[in-house]
Amino acid sequence: MKLLINLTGYYGGGPLQVALSFLDECKLHCENSYIVLLGECFWLYVDITAFPDNFKIIKAPDIDWYKRKNAYLQYENDGVDVVFTVFGPSYSKFRVPHIVGFAQGYYIYPESVFWKRAPLLIRIKQQLKKAIHLYYYKKYADVIVSETEAVSDRIRAILGEEKKYYTVYNTYSNVYNNVDPNIKILPDKTNGEFRFLTLAKYYVHKNLEIIPNVIKILLSRNVNNVRFVVSIDKENYNRIFSNCTKYVINAGFVKSEDCPSLYNECDAVFIPTLIECFSASYPEAMKMKKPIITSDLDFAHTICKDAALYFNPCDPLLIADTIQKLISDINIQNKLIQKGDNIIAKWPTAADRAASYLEICSKVCFKK
Repeated sequence: MKLLINLTGYYGGGPLQVALSFLDECKLHCENSYIVLLGECFWLYVDITAFPDNFKIIKAPDIDWYKRKNAYLQYENDGVDVVFTVFGPSYSKFRVPHIVGFAQGYYIYPESVFWKRAPLLIRIKQQLKKAIHLYYYKKYADVIVSETEAVSDRIRAILGEEKKYYTVYNTYSNVYNNVDPNIKILPDKTNGEFRFLTLAKYYVHKNLEIIPNVIKILLSRNVNNVRFVVSIDKENYNRIFSNCTKYVINAGFVKSEDCPSLYNECDAVFIPTLIECFSASYPEAMKMKKPIITSDLDFAHTICKDAALYFNPCDPLLIADTIQKLISDINIQNKLIQKGDNIIAKWPTAADRAASYLEICSKVCFKK
């Protein structure tokens, strides 16, 4: 099978990590040949010289989308059997089957509190993007791949039954299998300090703005040993946390191979998101044996089940209560870790995920 992997149009975050992991795992599937269109977001992460001869890696500048669309078409003449846009949308129609990944929670959860709490301009922008992107999913994707069955069901209800739908669960990458405990990224802890990690690029729906309010409540209760660790750009860090920098550590840009060290240096994972399709932080936290507290949302329950404590992400009082419940009871922490162990033992690996993607490509390509 000759596969065109489309990795253009990315801007970082979870989809980038999934795509990097998939690309790395493809090296082990020597029975295929690959053309990879590598967007600018990947150039710092991918060593082109590390790929075997069955790979053709092409650095594709993030030029105007219409020019990029025309550039895609030349690769159809190179004997490609199937195109896989790991996460869409894609703005090109191919003569061969086109598989497009879907991971846009904004577009399938109209009931989310995000649509009430986000600034008006953000909501207008997301509604416009929703209309445009869903149009191109419907027009140019032959197959849709989502990260949970619930997401697959929702996007099927929107796009219709004429397309094929598959579910491939997200997971932790291979960097979490061999973690060096001696690598340190963060400053040393103070005596009795308890750290919560929120590993995510800044987006409005990540709901990081709730953290200063939570800190204020914790301090009013004389809980002053809690620190939050984030990984966002300096501009947003200074804007959101200017009055509480003592209690919020910013790791900034973190390479994927260094992410396990962040988990190692923290005590628990805090995910106050308002809307998602999936968060790799859940399986990563379970793999790294860290208890999870997170938003009381359907997608979170689907993944974490009873291996997390849940809170209303819009209520800083309830979030503070959940934090105090966790940090004050080592038995709760250990139970959550054990339950996470039970879940992750049955979870697909990065190799399993890549194999599932390639199996779908093969089915579509050969019409099995």
